[in-house]
Amino acid sequence: MQRTWESAYGWFIVQTYRKDYHAPRQITNKDSQQPFMNITFSEFIRFMTDYEDVLRLDGGTDHFLPQSTIASPCAIHYDFIGHFENLSTEASYMLTFLGVDHIVQYPGISASKAEKKFVDEYRKVPLELLYKLEKFYHADYELFGYSFNDTLKRIIGSRSDYDN
Repeated sequence: MQRTWESAYGWFIVQTYRKDYHAPRQITNKDSQQPFMNITFSEFIRFMTDYEDVLRLDGGTDHFLPQSTIASPCAIHYDFIGHFENLSTEASYMLTFLGVDHIVQYPGISASKAEKKFVDEYRKVPLELLYKLEKFYHADYELFGYSFNDTLKRIIGSRSDYDN
């Protein structure tokens, strides 16, 4: 997946955001692939927020475009909108609502390191990019009952370099 994504957007990102970037020399061994470009999360966020007006929904953008764009919550009258962090409770509710809880059960949820990974990755992102990202996802925050300030508190924690 990374190679597919990098072939679609990677070159544009590195050429736009990396000063003095030189493409790797061609690899002569036909069985080898070009090395990954190692797009950073900050570069990716900068790309998303700088080019949000031209990004269109497709197989490469459907993982990061705002849900308010993808799911059209104002045009479609959904019976239920769940939150991933409540999945264990809401999945059982949804199965009952659908009338299939006697057929299928939602499996238990194992402990996850997702919160730590979330915080670790977002702590590497400069504060000004976090604010641009909030603007990018502003409608999602509003429509789905989230708070950017709560998210920021989780990310910043005790980081003294964000104490501005």
